Amino acid sequence: MKKEKKEKTKNVQHTPNPQKAKPEQKKSSIRLLTSALVLFIILCITYISFSPSLKCDFTNWDDPRYVLENPLLKSTKSENIKEIFKTKEVSLNYHPLTIWSLALDYQKAKLDKPEVYHRTNLLLHVANTLLVFVLIYLFSNGRIEVAAFTALFFGIHPMHVESVTWIAERKDVLYTFFFLLALITYLRFSENRKWWYYIIALLAFTLSLLSKAMAVTLPVIMLLFDFLKGRKLELKLLLEKIPFFILSLVFGIVALRIQSQGALAEFETFTLFQRIMFASYGAIMYLIKLVAPVKLSAFYPYPVLDANGNIPAAFYLAPVALIAITALVIWSLKRTMILFFAFAFYMVSVAMVLQFISVGSAIMADRYTYIAYIGPFFCIALAVSELDKKYNTLKWSGFALLLIAALAFARITFERTAVWKNSETLWTDVINKYPTVEVAYKNRGNYFGQNGRHDEALKDYAVFLKMNQRDPNIYVNYGNVMNLKGENDKALEAYNKALTLDPNNFQALMNRGNIQGTFKRYEEAIADYNRVQQLDPNFMQLYFNRGLTYLNSGNALKSIDDFNTLLKSEPENVPAWLNRGVAYFQAENYEAALSDFMHAIKLQGNNGEAWYKASVTAFKMNKLKDAETFALKAKSLGYKVEDTYLQSLKTE
Repeated sequence: MKKEKKEKTKNVQHTPNPQKAKPEQKKSSIRLLTSALVLFIILCITYISFSPSLKCDFTNWDDPRYVLENPLLKSTKSENIKEIFKTKEVSLNYHPLTIWSLALDYQKAKLDKPEVYHRTNLLLHVANTLLVFVLIYLFSNGRIEVAAFTALFFGIHPMHVESVTWIAERKDVLYTFFFLLALITYLRFSENRKWWYYIIALLAFTLSLLSKAMAVTLPVIMLLFDFLKGRKLELKLLLEKIPFFILSLVFGIVALRIQSQGALAEFETFTLFQRIMFASYGAIMYLIKLVAPVKLSAFYPYPVLDANGNIPAAFYLAPVALIAITALVIWSLKRTMILFFAFAFYMVSVAMVLQFISVGSAIMADRYTYIAYIGPFFCIALAVSELDKKYNTLKWSGFALLLIAALAFARITFERTAVWKNSETLWTDVINKYPTVEVAYKNRGNYFGQNGRHDEALKDYAVFLKMNQRDPNIYVNYGNVMNLKGENDKALEAYNKALTLDPNNFQALMNRGNIQGTFKRYEEAIADYNRVQQLDPNFMQLYFNRGLTYLNSGNALKSIDDFNTLLKSEPENVPAWLNRGVAYFQAENYEAALSDFMHAIKLQGNNGEAWYKASVTAFKMNKLKDAETFALKAKSLGYKVEDTYLQSLKTE
């Protein structure tokens, strides 16, 4: 009896209680719906905060290299995709996946709709915000409030405006997407040891590296997650990271070699001691702007040295502050590992861009905090959550303060995003905050010059030249404005000055050749174009300009050769077809000339010039009916056709 009773009791213990299961399922469903609703609100706030970017134009800061003048975007066919991945660098970076994503946008919008490029950036940022929520939700064992506020601050922080709103920074939002995906799948792998998660993590990491080399920090970040999860530092733990470290090493070497070609500043400019000051200053300033995002700028200049070559006193305080913070973090390990995790996450993420070795001419950049801030955001949200639990009298008050701060940041972000409206607003903002930034005057002057505001352009160039008279490009830009104003003598003088400073200045040679052509100095013009060809034989505009110069000088055969080269690369270039047709006409090859004019008409049926030239050629070939038809068509399109010419066709 006792045995039966025992077995009966045992069976009862393993029988599910439907009354108990139902409330648990209901509670789980409510939690899931709550998470979804909170996440949806966060994503909406994020999208709205950055929505002014959809009205922004391209800027003249790297957007020309990445989009406006990038031949790699012209096609997404397999041959061009191979070329994208084979190309060693664009703007001293190897990031073929980023270029391919821009090529996809180009196929939709060409260069007419910058909002398409901006929308892709924004949607990627929204997706990244979602992934941050998922990452922290999993990592914190389902603490919605911690995941929500970490994701919210990531989504709306003003320091992220540069990464999201600058089209050329597509690499930031794209590499972060795969970076976060790799972290999430790695967390899943570390919890259940399912190897397909590991494979996805490795693949996502590879895609992240192909988007931007900054992703090389991922293996170290993985170790930090292991540390906070309490995983022991065993051989097995290190072995599973080896493929990740190998990929980091390979892409790191590639990035360093490319950057060394031009992005790295001269080491002699500052001493090693000064560089340590700069690196410490950057680390501290990024932390300050984490909580007080004020005086944000697209460009933060290096300090001006005094007469003795010393930097300002404030920079000497930076390493002291950094050492103090580091000591506090180490001391905190006695009580919690969270602060160490957050600080280490931050430092690992920004270490490579702290200016020990100067990359570019800015001491810091907002975009470098895009991933780095996730650690501190997580720490703050978790700390507030713990305080709310510990002190019931303060229940939710901490999160209320965070929400107020988040909404304030969202407004700053909304306003900051509008600063990127165009090159004028962007560089004016830099000048207002840092009046000594040379490149701001040059780039704003370029924008004024390209938009017909010549006097404003010359004022900015004058300011720039007071600061730096050794930059050959400023003389090129000055010459361009003079050319637009019709003052070709001054333009030629400016190009000569640029070439005195840099004999291989590509743009100066090209533009001087154009000016020489207007002066009918054809031999000098062709000599400049030949030098351009030596520097970059794939620059197609060269063949158009030189072909036109040969044509004007009466050398039809060489003109035809140049237009042949151009049309192989750009078969839809209507002016090239027209001018090659003229060259054939000069060479008295009327059949080939008419064929070219008709091809131009096929590409652009409303081109009155093409119809008129076809008419004249047909007349030469004694095809009078065709000549009259073509001439009447040209006239109907508004092209000037003399009545005497039409009458002569009828007379004949």
